[in-house]
Amino acid sequence: MAQLTLALPDLKERWPLLRGVAWVGDQSSEAAFVEVVAKAGVTLPEARLPLQDLSDLDRMIDGFNQHCRDEADWLLCAGVVSVPSAEEPELPGEAGFVWLVSCRGRQLLHRGEYLLSEASESPAELCVQMQRYAGLDAAPPTCLALDKTSQGAFVKGGWSATEHQLSEHWGVLAQLAPFIGMSLALLQAGQAGQPCGWLSQDGNNQLAIGMAVPHGGE
Repeated sequence: MAQLTLALPDLKERWPLLRGVAWVGDQSSEAAFVEVVAKAGVTLPEARLPLQDLSDLDRMIDGFNQHCRDEADWLLCAGVVSVPSAEEPELPGEAGFVWLVSCRGRQLLHRGEYLLSEASESPAELCVQMQRYAGLDAAPPTCLALDKTSQGAFVKGGWSATEHQLSEHWGVLAQLAPFIGMSLALLQAGQAGQPCGWLSQDGNNQLAIGMAVPHGGE
């Protein structure tokens, strides 16, 4: 993952403007990432932002302007996971992601939400809330699901991921699953030029939903 990050175009000029790092995963995987980047001559800032779930992501969004005061400032969000085993018929998965978070992005990630059973909120109501975040009157034209459970849970809200059910491709990704869902939705929104929803479970089997949309940045 570190080598792929270092190979991203135009990143060499942007490293001095990096204001913080957020890592999804354990300390050993983060240390390995930092070590490879350091060997390439890049010194990461000391600021570390917690990023293990959607609540951490919400706090990072809320505090973005405190960390990135100038337009060219940015945050690095990344993570990897390798799940050793999974209950049949599911398959263990491994994956990684990296985001360059700034005001100049070409895609916009709206806040994701968990389906909270204690709040007595139905999946359909949560779908409407996600659409409201993005200013949509209906479900996004494309939805991606990282597992069959999340696919089935939100279909009553009109979010159908039947054509983009990805569990056989990615397997069980534990706490990284929502972040892979977000990453794939960001890529799809950028390529298709239209909103893309994502559905997943996290490492605690909480159902999660969100959306990415094209953005007018450079």
